[in-house]
Amino acid sequence: MRNKNTCYFFILMFTLASANAFAKAPSRWIVAYKSKQTNIVLKGFGHSVEGRVFTVEHKRQSEVVTSVLAVAQKMSSPEVAYIEKDNLMQAVADAFGSPNDPLYQSQWNYNDSLSGISLPNAWTLTQGQNPVTVAIVDTGILPHPDLIGKTLPGMDMVSDAAMGNDGNGRDNDPTDPGDWVFPGDFCYSGHSSNSSWHGTHVAGTVGAQTNNGVGVAGVNPGARILPVRVLGKCGGYTSDIVDGVRWAAGLAVAGVPNNANPAKVINLSLGAPGACTRSMQEAINEVRALGVLLVVAAGNSGVNIDTQNFTPANCNGVVTVGASTAQGGKAYYSNYGKRIDVMAPGGDSWQGILSTSDNGSTYSTGAAYKTMAGTSMATPHVTGIISLLYSVNPGLVPSQVIDILKQSAETLPVSYGCEGGVCGAGLVNAFEAVSLARTTSTAGVKDNYTPTLPNGDGSQNYQVANSSGGGCGQIDLGGPGSGSGGPFILSMMIGMMLIVLVQKLFKNKKASKN
Repeated sequence: MRNKNTCYFFILMFTLASANAFAKAPSRWIVAYKSKQTNIVLKGFGHSVEGRVFTVEHKRQSEVVTSVLAVAQKMSSPEVAYIEKDNLMQAVADAFGSPNDPLYQSQWNYNDSLSGISLPNAWTLTQGQNPVTVAIVDTGILPHPDLIGKTLPGMDMVSDAAMGNDGNGRDNDPTDPGDWVFPGDFCYSGHSSNSSWHGTHVAGTVGAQTNNGVGVAGVNPGARILPVRVLGKCGGYTSDIVDGVRWAAGLAVAGVPNNANPAKVINLSLGAPGACTRSMQEAINEVRALGVLLVVAAGNSGVNIDTQNFTPANCNGVVTVGASTAQGGKAYYSNYGKRIDVMAPGGDSWQGILSTSDNGSTYSTGAAYKTMAGTSMATPHVTGIISLLYSVNPGLVPSQVIDILKQSAETLPVSYGCEGGVCGAGLVNAFEAVSLARTTSTAGVKDNYTPTLPNGDGSQNYQVANSSGGGCGQIDLGGPGSGSGGPFILSMMIGMMLIVLVQKLFKNKKASKN
């Protein structure tokens, strides 16, 4: 009996070791409770200050599998709603250097008759005289002459101090301290990069000071910018981004003061490969219920996101934006697919998008203007246009705004790569959109959005998922294509088969002795 039990023990240890070898488990998990207040502590996990995110330190990753099993057992508690991987997301843009001429005439994306968004004509109808608050959920922003007087008190939602690069966790200072990555940094993986000043660039496109004799113009000169910092070194965790979105819309977030200036539209120029997670979709549903629209970058992988996931561009209830070039065609890097709503100028390495930035390669050294390219740069064009629509017609509901964007969009001048409706309704047209918004009736109109959750089942008690989606109530530590549990489940199946085999061997041995 002792020999048999010992054998079973070693098989079980082998099985768990195999699972660890096959599966690279995440180091952070989002754990959502049914009630907002709970004192539950799950063994083997550290807790964030907010009490909603469990973390596993990198040095203990070999213990993650057994910890997850403990969590699975704890799922019987009615307090736990679901658990999912806390994925990292990154800004989706590439920098191509600084132009010499920082004037409006360099902003082809606004005024070019072929590939621009017809913004000068839109400005004849409105320059945002009725201010609309726009949240830039990004790397934070820097003081800049073209953003003076435009920004509202924001929030730093980066909970990890090392990632935040500012010596602390969450606070009310959304200033961008830089997101450079050099050898020796905690997340260095063989690739160094300078600070992107990504949020500052995005903010300038949405609403830089206009007609002030300085630098560049913004799509909506009257927009008020609400900076919400969620990205730092190597990106940002889903949990921080979700809380940043909720806070920007005016929803309460534990551990931080409420937002006194809720946004009407939120810009998310960020993303990562993977399916839309439940926590992100829940946040989108919540803010959409408040009449707030999220405008999301399609991503720069050059893939069809109908078949290759990229999130949150593939979430429901958002406006997903692809990128076009100064030549009037789809940018080579832009993701595409029928999930795309509209296209907007994102530029390329020859002609990027000029906007506000900084001269520093690591720390801020002074205001500058730089060109960048990517769907990150396309997205704030649409965000700015939406804020113009709300400026001329504050009663519009999100579904009306989306319809207006699509109805007023134009076919891309260069159609190659956009066959079959994979570039949405086409290139946004600010003038046509504003014109249509001015005459759209809002009397008695309600948003026609129907909230959904991943897997199409809103009744489940919890969901455990990784970047490949996972299934209802299952723990999936596998990679893409492992929808039934992936390597972890495979390892456990192998282990069970070995146990059955050993049982037969012991049985045969005992029979031979008799």
